Amino acid sequence: MRAAVTGSLIGRLRADPGKHVEVWDTKVVGLVLRLRGPGRAVWVDRARTADGKRATAKVGDHRVLRAADAGRPALVALATIQQGRDPLVERRGRLVGLRPWR
Repeated sequence: MRAAVTGSLIGRLRADPGKHVEVWDTKVVGLVLRLRGPGRAVWVDRARTADGKRATAKVGDHRVLRAADAGRPALVALATIQQGRDPLVERRGRLVGLRPWR
């Protein structure tokens, strides 16, 4: 589904348990709101790298990052992808060496 993603639209969207719904924002290219079950939604940025691979970068949780504010980090992630870098690989690299919580 493609739509201008706003706070009021998010409040009306529902995803059945076990299924997910993706809403592609018409204002910011590549910005997607991914709903997974009741009350669970994350912002992701989708693009293709220079070599044609699809890259997805998590932008943030919809409860923390409002619809009006999700565009800026999505554009940063998109720029990273267009430079040929993979944000997911870079994020995993930063997490290496961190101890898990116990």
